[in-house]
Amino acid sequence: MKQTLKNYLPVIYVILFFLVVIGILFLICFIPMFYDWFNGQKIVQNHIREVVGNKTNDAEIAGALMQWVHDNVVYPDNNARVNILGIEFYKIHNETKFFWRDVPASWTIIRKRRMCGEDANYFVGVMTQLGYKARRVEPQGKNHWDHAWAEYYTSQGTKIVLDPSSNQIISPNLHRWVENKSFTKIEAIDLKGNKEDVTKEYT
Repeated sequence: MKQTLKNYLPVIYVILFFLVVIGILFLICFIPMFYDWFNGQKIVQNHIREVVGNKTNDAEIAGALMQWVHDNVVYPDNNARVNILGIEFYKIHNETKFFWRDVPASWTIIRKRRMCGEDANYFVGVMTQLGYKARRVEPQGKNHWDHAWAEYYTSQGTKIVLDPSSNQIISPNLHRWVENKSFTKIEAIDLKGNKEDVTKEYT
């Protein structure tokens, strides 16, 4: 019995090793979420004071947030990346660094790394904390256009659609925005995960 167990020890060690590695990677995946649970609201509030300041005009507030993204957040090299369980390794200024995808606004504020999804999450997260109704917008479908942007409602209830990644207002040219793009539908998603099909607004 002891000899049989001894024969299996190398296999057991390998299995345990991989379980530990997978467990560590799993925990790493949730670092941005854990951070947001403990510090997110404070980080966003401080960010609002610094970036928005005393602005009260809806357009000026939205513009300030998009400009901050444009001026401060790094876009990794999309041609040099490896994805491991949702953690991506990118080249940023010729250095290989961690890059978490689909993170909350607080993480983008701190880490200053982003792609279009992170830009949209940042804008929606900050605008929501400011009291606006804001949602991330993205295409759906097989081989769909891989992009995400955002929308918010002004104090007067007017919907404004914009793209934080390119620092531009899309409204009212929604049809032109998706022209020649591949998708079966377009969804608007709030921070709670509630989805609405808004395809008709774009087609």
